[in-house]
Amino acid sequence: MRWLIFIFLMLWLPLFSCSRRSSLGSSRVRLVMWVTYQEEELGLFRQIVRSFAREYRRRKGLEVEVVPQRVPFHDLTTYIRLAAMAGKTPDIARVDALKVVDMAYHKVLVRLDELSNFDASSWREKGREFLRVPFMTNVVNIRGEVHLYGLPEQTTCLALFWNKDLFAKVGLDPERPPRTWEELIAFAKRLTYTERRGGVVRRYYGFAMRNSLWWTMPFFACFGAKLFQTDGRGRRSSLLGDRRACAAFQLKVDLYRKYRVEAGAWKSGAISPELGFLSNRYAMILMGPWATERFRARGIRFGVGLIPRIGVRRARQAGIVEAGEIPRSGTNIGGNNLVIFRSSRHKEIAYDFIRYFTSYEVQKLWCLRLKQIPVHRRVYEELRSRSGSLGVFMRQIRYAILPPSIPGYGRLEADIVNPEMELALQGKKTVQEALQSASERVQREILERINR
Repeated sequence: MRWLIFIFLMLWLPLFSCSRRSSLGSSRVRLVMWVTYQEEELGLFRQIVRSFAREYRRRKGLEVEVVPQRVPFHDLTTYIRLAAMAGKTPDIARVDALKVVDMAYHKVLVRLDELSNFDASSWREKGREFLRVPFMTNVVNIRGEVHLYGLPEQTTCLALFWNKDLFAKVGLDPERPPRTWEELIAFAKRLTYTERRGGVVRRYYGFAMRNSLWWTMPFFACFGAKLFQTDGRGRRSSLLGDRRACAAFQLKVDLYRKYRVEAGAWKSGAISPELGFLSNRYAMILMGPWATERFRARGIRFGVGLIPRIGVRRARQAGIVEAGEIPRSGTNIGGNNLVIFRSSRHKEIAYDFIRYFTSYEVQKLWCLRLKQIPVHRRVYEELRSRSGSLGVFMRQIRYAILPPSIPGYGRLEADIVNPEMELALQGKKTVQEALQSASERVQREILERINR
């Protein structure tokens, strides 16, 4: 598959490059932007592009054409890597928020805070326009130098989904989700049982989960765990094996091994949390806003609530002394950012466009039309009291924590942390052994290299 992508790019990039050069003129600028939008998003994007072109022509007397080119989401990083090697990157791209750090380290992105038309005195001042965590996925510290490499365009996170019919079936209030992890465990015990009808055995589970660092971040967030730290010189060290991180992952392991309320959905070949929820087999899962329409279309009666907080006793066992230190909830962060490539001949105009796209007016239109979580702080404040699942996600994202801001995140997750966590879930290692081993490998194989 990778070879097919490579051959396609080698044929496509020269055409892209020629069309880009021939379109440039003294009074007309053509910006190429790689996007990963679905049809509905792309239609609204084109509408916004036309609005930007009209306003730019009126204000600056310049014709600007922003041309979206769709790229498969899962192959975008490969496309960008090959395009960078060929010196033929687009002007702008919509990229996974977790990929910005890698691109910044590879020096293919523009430092926005160094542009002549940067509209703030510093990246910190610019950050006041946006929700903190989505914005900070664009701020990268490279050996003590901190710069802004993109602007948040769309954000997402996980929340708790519960099946109202399954709750009612075992006598639980179908309108009330668990508020603490202790309650979730108690609810899940009632929701985990075997049903036999006509010789058919059907197993139901109170909870189902995935195993990866990204899907485990809500557990770490609920304990206020910090996975990495950075000193004044930009040198990083791993905290994966510390007390809070171990307590957080121990809770996740215990759901399967100790309390036996988790379905084993994290195993290879198992029924995934989404499919188990759709088939009314799993009563509670952690899931994002992208799943809501699919669940509704299948007629599932479900609710969406905040991920539960930990109780005082569990917090004290993790070394959290003051009750005020216990997070009220916790989640991870996902989404997409807009970045500008250093090869662009029109960096300032490209910045004018991404600034327009992330402005108050455009963000409000985008979020209301597409039912997405706003990244613009003012839009968020206006819309956060909305009811329904979107309103829950807007409240949930206040408790998001940043992913590790280090290059090589994909390798860190897939090759180091995930396998160690799976060994703990399988009972082949203790939580302490698994996370300590992961921490040592991350320090040795990734952090020591970037700390040089």
